[in-house]
Amino acid sequence: MDHQTEVCNRFIYVAPMDHQTEVCNSQRFIYVAPMDHQTEVCNSQRFIYVAPMDHQTEVCNSQRFIYVAPMDHQTEVCNSLRFIYVAPMDHQTEVCNSQRFIYVAPMDHQTEVCNSQRFIYVAPMDHQTEDSSNEDILDNLYTQDYEPQVLAALSATTMMHFFPYPRKDMEYPSINLQEAFYCSNTDSSSRFLKQKQGKQLRNQSVTPANVTRLMSIRWPQGGGRITMNAAHSQFSFSNLDFPVSEEVIKSITTFCFPDNMKIYATKPESFAHFLVLTDMSGNKSYATCLTFCRSFIVEKDERGHIYMTLDTTMEALTAGQYRTFVPHCGIFISKFPYFSTTKDILSYMTSLISQKPDDMLAFIKEISHTVTLTPVPPVGPVAVEICLHDKQPFTIYPPVKADKSVIDIPLHLVFISFHEDQILQVLAALFMEERIVFLSSSYALLTTISESFLNFLLPFRWRFTYVPILSLKALDLLDAPGTFIMGCHLKHRSIVEQIEGLVVVNIDEGTVMVNSTSNTSDNHHIPAIPEEPATSFRKVCKRARVFFELEDVQRPTCHNVSEEKKIRETRIRRLNRVIEEGCLELMVNLFRGVVLEVRPEHHSFNEQLFLESQGKSPEDKLFYKKVLKKDMFKSFLDDRLKEKTDYWTEFERKTRQFVKQASLGDIRVSQVHPRKPLNKQVSLSRIHENPYERPLVIVRLPQNNSSSQYLSSCITSLSISLQSCMDYQERISYLYLMAVFKFADHDHVGALTDIITLAAIDWNLLPTLLVHEIHNLLTAQEKLNLEKVKGYHNIIEKQKEESQSMDTSTIRRYHNHNDIINIPDYDLAFDVFRKYVSLYEMTQDYDTISRLFQALTGMARETHLDHETFQAFCLCWQENHEQCMKVMEERDLQTDESVLKVSSLCKTDFGTGRVVLTDKRLLLMRDASKKLKEIVKLRDIQFLEKVQLHSLFSVADALRIHRLVPGKAEHDKFTVWLKDERNHFTLLVQEMWAGKVISEATKDIVVVQQAAQNVLLIDTIIRSGEEEDCSHHATVESSAEYLCCYIRAMGRGEHLLSVTTKEALQNKLDPNFSEPERTSIQALLYTPGDTETHLSPNFPFSNVAVIVPSLSCIHFSYSASVNGVIIRWYVKGLTVANRIALDMSGGETLRRLQYAQGYLWCGVWKGIWQISKKGELLAKFSFDIPKSDVTVHPVEMECFYIMDNDQIWAGCRRDGNMVVMNTKTGRKDVEVIKLESRGISIMVKLKNRMWVGTKSGIIYVVDIETRKIIKTLKAHSDAVRALCCADDRYIISGAGSSDGKIAIWTPTDTRSASGRFLLE
Repeated sequence: MDHQTEVCNRFIYVAPMDHQTEVCNSQRFIYVAPMDHQTEVCNSQRFIYVAPMDHQTEVCNSQRFIYVAPMDHQTEVCNSLRFIYVAPMDHQTEVCNSQRFIYVAPMDHQTEVCNSQRFIYVAPMDHQTEDSSNEDILDNLYTQDYEPQVLAALSATTMMHFFPYPRKDMEYPSINLQEAFYCSNTDSSSRFLKQKQGKQLRNQSVTPANVTRLMSIRWPQGGGRITMNAAHSQFSFSNLDFPVSEEVIKSITTFCFPDNMKIYATKPESFAHFLVLTDMSGNKSYATCLTFCRSFIVEKDERGHIYMTLDTTMEALTAGQYRTFVPHCGIFISKFPYFSTTKDILSYMTSLISQKPDDMLAFIKEISHTVTLTPVPPVGPVAVEICLHDKQPFTIYPPVKADKSVIDIPLHLVFISFHEDQILQVLAALFMEERIVFLSSSYALLTTISESFLNFLLPFRWRFTYVPILSLKALDLLDAPGTFIMGCHLKHRSIVEQIEGLVVVNIDEGTVMVNSTSNTSDNHHIPAIPEEPATSFRKVCKRARVFFELEDVQRPTCHNVSEEKKIRETRIRRLNRVIEEGCLELMVNLFRGVVLEVRPEHHSFNEQLFLESQGKSPEDKLFYKKVLKKDMFKSFLDDRLKEKTDYWTEFERKTRQFVKQASLGDIRVSQVHPRKPLNKQVSLSRIHENPYERPLVIVRLPQNNSSSQYLSSCITSLSISLQSCMDYQERISYLYLMAVFKFADHDHVGALTDIITLAAIDWNLLPTLLVHEIHNLLTAQEKLNLEKVKGYHNIIEKQKEESQSMDTSTIRRYHNHNDIINIPDYDLAFDVFRKYVSLYEMTQDYDTISRLFQALTGMARETHLDHETFQAFCLCWQENHEQCMKVMEERDLQTDESVLKVSSLCKTDFGTGRVVLTDKRLLLMRDASKKLKEIVKLRDIQFLEKVQLHSLFSVADALRIHRLVPGKAEHDKFTVWLKDERNHFTLLVQEMWAGKVISEATKDIVVVQQAAQNVLLIDTIIRSGEEEDCSHHATVESSAEYLCCYIRAMGRGEHLLSVTTKEALQNKLDPNFSEPERTSIQALLYTPGDTETHLSPNFPFSNVAVIVPSLSCIHFSYSASVNGVIIRWYVKGLTVANRIALDMSGGETLRRLQYAQGYLWCGVWKGIWQISKKGELLAKFSFDIPKSDVTVHPVEMECFYIMDNDQIWAGCRRDGNMVVMNTKTGRKDVEVIKLESRGISIMVKLKNRMWVGTKSGIIYVVDIETRKIIKTLKAHSDAVRALCCADDRYIISGAGSSDGKIAIWTPTDTRSASGRFLLE
């Protein structure tokens, strides 16, 4: 498709069969001439070749071609249907370049049908010849890597298909096992979701990464064909009900196949692994992945195209066929870490799919809908049981503590894999916030073990980079500085062990090793956990290791599989409780002494006394000394200073040997035993052999047989359980579950009523976020009715307090028009394009919009922009806008600082994170943190260097920023490993940096705003250009560079102003900003703000070519036109006092007017006329220059100025000569001052200086007495058209249309000691 253009009349012409010659077998494919051959193609190419009968639908032997009727015959033709009809191009937009096939459908079923099987595949033109590379594909079928693609994403209410193009499933969540893998629909347009934001995804097919364009998938049982409209091929995550961010969904395939995807000759075993995904805001999502394989038959047709057909029969293969097993990965993503539960559900789902492969999507829909509709039970004694498909039960257990996540992994695996010494060593490394890497041959163990250690650490929370599974593409992050936890496969062990300073935890071998560093000969020393609390913890380790074996001695053997599964779940939960309590005991024993030294009323902590209480062991003191400086301890200490009551506090109070009491701001320690107060950390052990645990009540939800009735049946079932329940803790759980189900069923009043009842029982379990969401959806009448409900005001007040506590300092800088602007579905002319660009608030500047239009049209001089390109552009713009707004709302930035671009996760000299470009600085946003660290201010960038850096893993593209650091003579270097993003990000930084430099040099703040707009537009151009169906895809680099106007300006040296210019220039203004066309500043009038002398710009003139206002006195003002009419105005009433009509019969035109010495002085091309107030001509002064000074002909005067000492200063129109004459002596006393210029355009006197504006854009300041040039100021890039004086303090200049700006200058030369100018 990238080598094709639309054929004449917007359709593909196919000659009838009787006009075709016999086609040889080697040419039986769909042929379209490349772009450079699209004109005047020979007759033998004006048709479409078709594959033989066995590869197509049954058609008449005499008509083995695809017929397309011309535009004037697009009516019903040939009822025999012995041809395949294709709609004209104006009814069927071009398919995106990544999907290299043509959609066709028979005439009698132009409806949407199976979207993966009914098309004819067309390889790009560069592969249209028989290529030996196809043979290589089959030879390397089982050895090469393939590119995984997302097939579908589902939530409780929404389903998106991504293959072969993104669209919303309008039938979901209907549950019907009889539906096909991709359901048909009678209305093709109803199956699509028109994308208003978000990025269009590429063709989603399972193909080799290096041969994506040569392979497609064919599914059996072909039927009708589908037609795709590119306008409908886009979607928005923001508009859909997905609980995770778009960033997570887009990156999920990388983690599903961390070692890249391969195809297998024999069916491998299915396996599961777990993920913890952290988005840009630091929010975590937990995913369970289960990889299973399905059988496909790979074959090659006569043209050499390779197809994969789903193998549902497992019959014997024919010649040229290969049976392959393609891995599929089912992923459950949740905000809660239910790893084991979701693994069981996925295992059950894949077992159903293996039995009925054709019903894969039906099983996915049914199971996903039920699971995603089921709420997580709150803290309490109630668990939820759901039944899937054939009444298969699965239990979702509640968390143990309200402020603690549920634990749904077997924590005891850590104690099986490691000795207690190694476990304590890992915990010490975590406390020291080291760089820790877990190694294992099992990806499932990587996440399970790392998550277990983080649970052991609670209430200390890891707030650094956390990637439990690294993909092959991200291995270079291991070499990043900073603090992190990462996991990778054991096969990378040799490389990992070469990275200095890493703490390498080998799960398979149960070893912990610290890599040596080049700075010291010995390994990096990590202080050990203090021995006394460690001794108590060792007992927990021993019990956890043998827990199951000791219980199995007395437990009877169970022969029921389901019963055995439940018993095992119960035992794992019991053991997890033992381990949790043992680890919490360790944390309390380690930091019990903190409580004694905390003074909440003063918000202080006595660090010195705490260290002194830790005994005499140097190793213990070293441990605590380092821990107290760490981020995790500071967060823990902050909770203690706030007197937070959490599970650590409760456990500490239960196990302390003294009672802490507060009296009048003092802390008293009263002893339980008659002995001295504790002055040393004490470790206590109270682990029960058989800790009591209240048995859970299992609430069985009804079977989900109908999506429309499932919610109501669940509410009914829970209501019955609530009525029969007398236990208040159980009632809380029932009320919470009912509220969530009612909220999902749009019964907002009922949901809030249940929450009010819940809060009356236990206020601490009030779901404030749910209350906030429900309350926002209530109507005014519903709120009025709820006023009568007791407790409503209490929860609303609580909700208001929560809202007020949120950070509302950041205000949205851009308006979100997504809901009110409809993207046009037709090609846009420039005026329409400009309208929508302005509506989206992308830019208002006419010149910028013009450049953007040309960039989007592929740098071609087109009159229209295709609407698909504009849609993709708008969606990418909105996507970046939302990402930037998220950073601005959640992070602290400077006043009026705007985020322009956020990079992907990358390695930097500061550690792992994302680089944030604002209009003022470059910042680093650390991974899993909301803090921003400044890299460099834009003004301090010296230059940018693109480099390639070699690491242990690969060669990576990087950006090296040379920056100016205060106190350092040499430039400091900061490196960012941006990889594929480097060139893109560098261009954005260069444009913003250039704009900042030019803005500060020229004192023009508008330049910064325009540069920021350019950055946003350039970024959107590049990102939308990645889509092959966009018109600027082939020219994306040149299109982006075309918008970089400030990089070019910096290259021209516009920021390199002279010292004199920099000192005199005070500010610049741009009155043409956002105007449709830049115009010249023809006149400037300064009014000091006095209402008596202020002139209104609305003069009642008509048919006047040039108006020159001149404020001559308080009462009158004069204006003139080129035809010699001068009008005298009353200033107050703006009425005409009198008119003067000059005699212009000689062909003269009036160019200038000045009131001086009680006369009117009128300038024409040849001289100056002195006129009385009554209009009498008193004298004529001709503009003559000595012949020796004449350089151009004719000699004409452009401007003049009448001095009080009878001197006339006049400027030449076409060269730099300026003439000084006397009104009394006339031509007898003429002086010529030569200036380097194309002409003198304007002049104004300020004290003893004459400011002369030239057509070269330069202002010369000339001493009136000595006639010498005092200053040369580079003012504008166009002619200086206007000058005026402002209260004898400043000079204001205006430029021609190419520049169109106003500059403000200071006329003084002297400065104070601080560098400021002193006004004379």
